[in-house]
Amino acid sequence: MASPGHLDDEAAVSPLTEWARLVMVTLADSGVRDVVVSPGSRSTPYIVAACNEARLRPHSVIDERAAGFFALGLAKASGRPAAVLCTSGSAVAHYYPAVVEADSAGIPLLVLSADRPFELQARSAPQTIDQVKIFADRVRAFVETGMPEHHESALVGVRRALALAVAETLRPGRRGPVHINLRARKPLEPEPASASDGARRHRLATVVDGVLARPVPRYESTASVSDERSADELEELVRQHPRAIIQCGPAALREGDLAGAVHELARATGYPVYAEAASMLRFVPDAAEITRLDTLPMLGALLDESEQPGLILHVGGAATFGRAPTARRAEVVTFSHHGVVDPENEARIVFQGNAAAALRELARRTPKRVVDEAWRESVARKDRAVRDVLESKVDDGVLLQEGRIAAALVGALPADATLVLGNSLAIRSVELFCVRAEGKSLEVVSQRGANGIDGHVALTAGVAAARGKPTALLLGDVSLLHDIGSLLVARECTTPLLVVVMQNGGGRIFDQLPLAGHPLLPGNAWDLVVTPRHVELESICRGFGVRYERVETVGALRGVLREHHVRGGVTLVEAVTDPASSAKKEVAAMRAAAAAAVRGGAAKG
Repeated sequence: MASPGHLDDEAAVSPLTEWARLVMVTLADSGVRDVVVSPGSRSTPYIVAACNEARLRPHSVIDERAAGFFALGLAKASGRPAAVLCTSGSAVAHYYPAVVEADSAGIPLLVLSADRPFELQARSAPQTIDQVKIFADRVRAFVETGMPEHHESALVGVRRALALAVAETLRPGRRGPVHINLRARKPLEPEPASASDGARRHRLATVVDGVLARPVPRYESTASVSDERSADELEELVRQHPRAIIQCGPAALREGDLAGAVHELARATGYPVYAEAASMLRFVPDAAEITRLDTLPMLGALLDESEQPGLILHVGGAATFGRAPTARRAEVVTFSHHGVVDPENEARIVFQGNAAAALRELARRTPKRVVDEAWRESVARKDRAVRDVLESKVDDGVLLQEGRIAAALVGALPADATLVLGNSLAIRSVELFCVRAEGKSLEVVSQRGANGIDGHVALTAGVAAARGKPTALLLGDVSLLHDIGSLLVARECTTPLLVVVMQNGGGRIFDQLPLAGHPLLPGNAWDLVVTPRHVELESICRGFGVRYERVETVGALRGVLREHHVRGGVTLVEAVTDPASSAKKEVAAMRAAAAAAVRGGAAKG
């Protein structure tokens, strides 16, 4: 007699349907809730299984490249691993940009690629490529499930492998993508049971039910806050540096109670806090007993040498504008949930993993109010002077410039909205010109892993789908064109979604580089760098079924933003600036006005 976990005449029954059910139920048992699917034949059994698992939410995105970024948005906003599922062949290669971002930013992403059976490999079979380890070292792990089998031991083994794969996406200090390759041999479609094989199929389903009835394995990882030597050294650094700041770089939307830990350390030490817009700590109500610096990218260069911090405690991802500007070398300590954050190669101690726990441990060990109070107040007074200049100057104009677009958008957002920032000028404009959002608590999402311009529209749609709150995206015209097809994904959003495009005639971030206007630059080279394109966005939006608005003044932009939040739906706003008088001159004018304000305040003092 055959054992309960082994079938007689296995070839008579295809195990694919039950194998696919085992895969999807295990992913759900392990905490996955969202599966983004793209069309294809080889992945059909797994799509069917995902639809049959009540805990999974399938999302349909035609293009795998957009699907990858949509899944990143889901993962960023929910804190859970999101899965993407594609057919075999070149389809999986289109996930690569999203995998790169997930790897660089530490975002939990599960790539599920359906694959042809082994006998079709290296035979010129259609839609068949070598998918094994296609992402190389960009993924935390690669799992080859092999061909579906009847054996109970194989079913148990693949369930454990899948549970470990999900855990690997969340490992402290090493969060990121994992690739699971799922083989499938025809027939791919579910087949009705015939009289001859019905009993065998029922028996296979019973075996799978038994495997699924066992609790999914749990793979727990813990990250040490620090060893005693590092903790002692950091405590001594704090004692030695009463003039220090806590600088908060980009953070994922869900990274434990990082905000609470930063505020706890700031209250304990008295150190001022500079929070980037992308840190999730900029647009929040002021915390009691905490000194905030909102203008550090401009303020840093205006501090006297004696006022510059001697210690920088950097929390989160790499700073958009680099470390706080200092004329003398400062000691640097970094705290991050993911990877080594030290692009300047200057950190004395690097804490990886549980950043919130490390900050709280430091707060517990730190002498209370170690800060130089006179220094703190002097720096805060200069920060207020620069902030007043920024808030007045950004509002002092009729024609649109990048800073005015950013300020108008932040000012118009509902109190609990989510703001997604594109890279290049978009994030920098918010960073420089949007210092506060009074009476609001805005969630801010950025794509600062690889800092690319890929997939911003798709990622925003994923964030909106996960959060279910009013969501806005600010990006440049080149970034939009790079992901224009994802308007098809955005239009499916059921929550209010706003896409604000800074239309400045190409990649104007390059205007701020030394290359701009270089005498040895060939005449046609600059257009190849900036890539200006004249595209009728109104016609494109009409084709996608997305509402379109074009504005050229601050007043018109504010009016459109107000109307959108009343009307809801999906709207793309093309905010047109004059490339000849925009970002570079705007920033220079603000810096000059800020310097004058600081000098004037010093003279009065």
